[in-house]
Amino acid sequence: MADPVGGNPGPAAARPLLDACAEPVGDTIQATRLVPPEEPFFAGHFPSLPVAPGVFLLEALAECGRRLHGEAGRGWRLAEVEKVRFRRRVSPGDRLDLTVTRVGGSSGRCRFRGSVRVGGRPAVEAAFTLAAAG
Repeated sequence: MADPVGGNPGPAAARPLLDACAEPVGDTIQATRLVPPEEPFFAGHFPSLPVAPGVFLLEALAECGRRLHGEAGRGWRLAEVEKVRFRRRVSPGDRLDLTVTRVGGSSGRCRFRGSVRVGGRPAVEAAFTLAAAG
């Protein structure tokens, strides 16, 4: 997982949310992200006990889904999130290990299952759908 992630992460993110992303293996992709203490959201998201917002973690999973979908995933948006489980908080300095698997889809929509682990322990699990913009 040495390749830095660049390019357009999709319409919902202003900048890439992943530090490194492995090449997809079948319908699965893995990525990493170190959550630096200087992330702007920590200032207002519980300043006395900083925690990464759930929307940040879900959008990182969606970015993995876009990468898994390849060039066709550029411009796809997060359309639906279901079965979300936040299992532990994500703090400044944590390293996120993300895994996303494509589980189905139809024309213009693709369904995924994803997880975020911190220190080998589950932090987030979710099922989500990306939809083609437009």
